Amino acid sequence: RPTTRPTTRTTTRPTTRTTTRTTTRTTSLTTTRPRVIIFSTTFQTSASVLPWSQVSGITGYGLWQWGTPTATNHPRDRKVIGTALTGAGLYPEGIPAPIYLASPWMTSLGYSNKRISFSRFLGVAADDWATVLACPFDAACVVLWSNGGNTAVNDRAWTSVTYNVPFGPEVQYVRFLFGLGPTQQGPSGVTSGPGWSISNFQLSGLFTGTSTAKLPAPKSTGTPIKIL
Repeated sequence: RPTTRPTTRTTTRPTTRTTTRTTTRTTSLTTTRPRVIIFSTTFQTSASVLPWSQVSGITGYGLWQWGTPTATNHPRDRKVIGTALTGAGLYPEGIPAPIYLASPWMTSLGYSNKRISFSRFLGVAADDWATVLACPFDAACVVLWSNGGNTAVNDRAWTSVTYNVPFGPEVQYVRFLFGLGPTQQGPSGVTSGPGWSISNFQLSGLFTGTSTAKLPAPKSTGTPIKIL
């Protein structure tokens, strides 16, 4: 008997798959504020010195001077603001109190992370005082650096230094004092030193935003620096 059986089977299966994936990545960028120069001077012109002054509670000492030093124990490659720049180049012994070089008042409102930098050539005896102060307009001064009256300093070349200024952006005005004294009266044959030579002063900070001054700009007081 003839037998007929179907031998063909057709099977249809879907073979295409579509997959959609969405990937979202968030990248955080940290923006660093640039450091801004608030005030800067190289002391190379007499006009740049006029806003600076000598401040002290004592009289009779015309200690701070400006010009090119002629004393051999000072650097003589540029004009500086400093002490004992001529003659023997030795600051007086027996100064009873600090005599300061005072900067002009500088606007610092709206700036954080403030710092000062300058070049110094400093020579001071171990029992004499040298200091750097930062003074806000409406608060007490703070010491940025001092030899403590017990450590000699004998720079043999220009030395670049930087000090952080611990005042926030709310401080409107600040000025800086460079002090020499008190100094001791040494025994016979013992000399003092050249004291300060200062160049390339700069105040910088990070600007945090616009701020509105609430106090009028203060006026600088003191004795004019001697121009050589």
